[in-house]
Amino acid sequence: MRNQTVEMSRGNYTQRVKIYGNDEIGELALAFNNLSKRVQEAQANTESEKRRLDSVITHMSDGIIATDRRGRIRIVNDMALKMLGMAKEDIIGYYMLSVLSLEDEFKLEEIQENNDSFLLDLNEEEGLIARVNFSTIVQETGFVTGYIAVLHDVTEQQQVERERREFVANVSHELRTPLTSMNSYIEALEEGAWKDEELAPQFLSVTREETERMIRLVQ
Repeated sequence: MRNQTVEMSRGNYTQRVKIYGNDEIGELALAFNNLSKRVQEAQANTESEKRRLDSVITHMSDGIIATDRRGRIRIVNDMALKMLGMAKEDIIGYYMLSVLSLEDEFKLEEIQENNDSFLLDLNEEEGLIARVNFSTIVQETGFVTGYIAVLHDVTEQQQVERERREFVANVSHELRTPLTSMNSYIEALEEGAWKDEELAPQFLSVTREETERMIRLVQ
């Protein structure tokens, strides 16, 4: 039984104690074997769940970074590596906030208090922008065991939004000129220019032209 106990302490739960009788030693050996079997099954289930979790993380479309309680990276999926433009050996074991270039802006403890997401330029060469969400891994006792960062690629969304803002700015600029011109002519007409048989038709003509120009801009 001593040999089997040593093997169990080394993580080998396949060894079984031979049972020679129904006395107290035999009952102890039986209990030892049952314990070894349950630990072996629990370990197998844990390994199975770990493989399943690793598979899910690997195939996620978002980048995933998981750390220990000190913020050192322990798990990173392929998408996160691609978004960061880094190799796995260059990131595992490193401080997450440093890898994300956030060390000067955040402290690890602040992640627990800040649930807001924010935009981050991850890869300047490729112009990649990600929305980053942090979460904390907490035990039932409240003890923090690690942190998770989810990186969602929003580069295309940001490009569309940037183009929309530029379009609105350009249209606003293009509309400002004819509107200013029309306002001047309307004020002149209100002040009596409509009585001038030579100027009034010119002012109305220009006002119509500017109106048609604005219509073309928004079509």
